[in-house]
Amino acid sequence: TYTSMTTTIYATVENQNGCISSTVSINLFVILPANSTYFEQLCEGENITINGTIYDINNSSGTEILVGAASNGCDSIISVLLDFYDPVIGNINGTSTICSGQTTTITFNLSGANTYDVTYSDGINPPTILNGIIDGHTISVSPTITTTYTLLDVVGINVPCSSIIPSNAVTISVANISSDITVLSDYNGFDVSCSGLSDGSIEAIPLSGTAPFSFEWNNNATNAALANLSAG
Repeated sequence: TYTSMTTTIYATVENQNGCISSTVSINLFVILPANSTYFEQLCEGENITINGTIYDINNSSGTEILVGAASNGCDSIISVLLDFYDPVIGNINGTSTICSGQTTTITFNLSGANTYDVTYSDGINPPTILNGIIDGHTISVSPTITTTYTLLDVVGINVPCSSIIPSNAVTISVANISSDITVLSDYNGFDVSCSGLSDGSIEAIPLSGTAPFSFEWNNNATNAALANLSAG
């Protein structure tokens, strides 16, 4: 077997009497198979087929021999090596309930790249694009009504793969609390029994919102009902 590019061999020629009549040198030129490496970076779920073999994330390397496929007519040997991008994943998170007039934050949890272009919508205004943000980026919002913020798209910079968005929306409920003050004391139609006395009572009654409620009066009391009140 000869594997070098050029090889010299020698042959002897014998006549019918067994005598050596001459020695001949023969120069051989051996054409070796063509070797190459095929490398490609794919997205999760993608695959390629080489010489009838399917290469994917579960079969990412191997060797293929293409018989007679080289330009010189010899076999072509291909070493296959695949790499895969990390999946680009985006989630949106935020507080579920705020009071009217309050501000809260929405957080974008991102993975699979270093920086991202993110598109989100509040369902009211045109979609907003955030360019070049990183994982954990936050925005402040002050909705006046219950609003759903939806993560529409996540693009990983320098990652040519589609994104995965497991949690694509967060709804922020705005609690508009209203209440009424009811006079509890009744002295024949009057709030106190006699002028100058402090025997009146009132109570704050929530008309909307979700319990439990807290109360704060202008006299620093924190109960729903107040007693021992005077007129005025």
